[in-house]
Amino acid sequence: MRISVMFALVLTACVTVGAQSSSTEHDAVSNILTRMQSPARSTRKAAFQEILDLTSAGQIPKQPDTPETVNKLLDRNPNQADAVRVGLINLLEIETTRIHALHSLSRQVTDKGKTIASETTEAGLAGEDEYYPKLIGIVAALEDERAIHALLGAATTGGMATRAVAKFGDKALGPTLDLLKDQDSMVRSSALFTIRNMLKMHTLRETSSTHSVDSILRASLQDPAFIVRNSAISAIEYLPNREELVPILSDLAEHDEQRLVVDASVGVVYPVRLKAKRLLQKIANHEQRPVDADAVR
Repeated sequence: MRISVMFALVLTACVTVGAQSSSTEHDAVSNILTRMQSPARSTRKAAFQEILDLTSAGQIPKQPDTPETVNKLLDRNPNQADAVRVGLINLLEIETTRIHALHSLSRQVTDKGKTIASETTEAGLAGEDEYYPKLIGIVAALEDERAIHALLGAATTGGMATRAVAKFGDKALGPTLDLLKDQDSMVRSSALFTIRNMLKMHTLRETSSTHSVDSILRASLQDPAFIVRNSAISAIEYLPNREELVPILSDLAEHDEQRLVVDASVGVVYPVRLKAKRLLQKIANHEQRPVDADAVR
């Protein structure tokens, strides 16, 4: 009888300790999510690191932007999983807004005609740490459609963001096409790379999406910025009807006016002409489009 009573007391104590531990961790996560909204970047960065620490007991892998890491993060506190997802997405939007503001500031000119280059803009634009790209990777790994706009905001950073958006296919096409109205040619180019990934991954299933993409790519071949024209050619490679664009590509291969001086040994090159010629050769040789290992089947 005495043993039974003692066992019951021990069991009760364990349950109580477990509940207290769970409550403590719940409070910790809530506190971290609050600090993710701080006006201070250093506070937001520290809070993000803490949310990763909860996942791996302080052992942060070199590439934490994997589904396994994110799932551990969410499984640890299932009752707060959605709050954590939303918190990370909001954090990416905050940091992307900050980066865009720094870029805008760096493009402003003073009365003397010199570019403003304060310590803040220099540090921010130099990518002084891995915080921002790590955050992009984590949000990309969430595979949450609520993150489409946040990831599109980071599209100019490269493949992590554009591939993540491309996985949503038709759902993400509208917001992606909206980026093609942006005045920044890098933004327009990134939008086309996102479309390229959609075509490559076969995530565009609706007929209306295919028609929209075809029209947009044709129009983008006339974009005043050569990097946009180049990006359009990259996407056209994955169009099912790419042969229909041979006349337009042939014209670019012969007459595109963009020229670049590489160096004394190479001299002048015409990047758009070169890219158009390469694609025309692939089409003529009936070369198969590369298979994407990440294609959604």
